[in-house]
Amino acid sequence: MIVHIFGPCNSGKTTLRNRLKELHPEFESWCIDDFRRKIGDGTLEKELKAQDAYVEAIGQVENGFFESSGIGRCAMNSLWKRKGDSFIVIIDTPVEVCVQRIRPGKYDGIPFPFADSDNEIIERVHRILNSDGYRLIALDIPILHLDGTLELDE
Repeated sequence: MIVHIFGPCNSGKTTLRNRLKELHPEFESWCIDDFRRKIGDGTLEKELKAQDAYVEAIGQVENGFFESSGIGRCAMNSLWKRKGDSFIVIIDTPVEVCVQRIRPGKYDGIPFPFADSDNEIIERVHRILNSDGYRLIALDIPILHLDGTLELDE
């Protein structure tokens, strides 16, 4: 089984993925940023290679927790890769909370070729993940929405 963890920057995706990994150490655990650090250099060409490597990793594991925004080419390709045995968790955290959680330097060392501001990216991801059409985009894969303002134990 593959569990896709989606949400905007600072929504709590990494916190959830790390907690799930603690509970299920037999699962692989990856974030798109792991591949950006390893392959990316800030260019679109290397970003696409990092995304492709992330999607390929999803296809090569038996069980895993995979974290990304949930929108765009990388997310759609990763959903197609394991459509039959995937589950989506969307972290629903209000945009203003995600923006408040931004810490200077948090994303240093992660090559990212896009010029949108953090606020613009957070707003766009939040809007798309919470749109009526997202379920169609998500290929009828089961989706669980979690309130990103609650403690994980809640």
